[in-house]
Amino acid sequence: MNFSPQWSTTDSGLRNLLMEMGRQVQDGWPLGSLYANLLSLDLQHHLLRKYAGGGYKSPVIKGGLPRPQLRRAMEFMNERLTTDLHLDQIAEELEISPFHFARAFRGSTGQTPHQYLLDRRMDEAKVLLKHSREPVGEIAIRCGFKSPVNFTRAFRERVGCTPTEWRMQAS
Repeated sequence: MNFSPQWSTTDSGLRNLLMEMGRQVQDGWPLGSLYANLLSLDLQHHLLRKYAGGGYKSPVIKGGLPRPQLRRAMEFMNERLTTDLHLDQIAEELEISPFHFARAFRGSTGQTPHQYLLDRRMDEAKVLLKHSREPVGEIAIRCGFKSPVNFTRAFRERVGCTPTEWRMQAS
């Protein structure tokens, strides 16, 4: 496959992707690694589709959310990491049905909204465990878990060790 070294300064799609990446970098990737990976894939597909000689055809993703809606959903969830967030609240924010939102979110990300929320809570917990001396129980509540037991169970399932073990390894 040939790749054209000629970049178009008027390519609005490329400009928009790079501006979004720049905003995320400046803000420290607040929407997490999943959003970073999705933007990276968008950039790869855009470059191949527009500048690869030989007519690259990107794979068709059915049922996903448009990037602005996906970003808004992720922002909404991140702003409410500590609350008992319900699917209908997120869907209402996007003005779509909960069923459509759940299906479209998974189509866009490969994760359910619940899995995404758990990943973000785990990311936040890791930061708190590493940079504070708060008891694990307080970190659990701060990260949206109803009890330290639920937090420890979820942490062990997703990370492979308990929060206390992880804290000792991260120090």
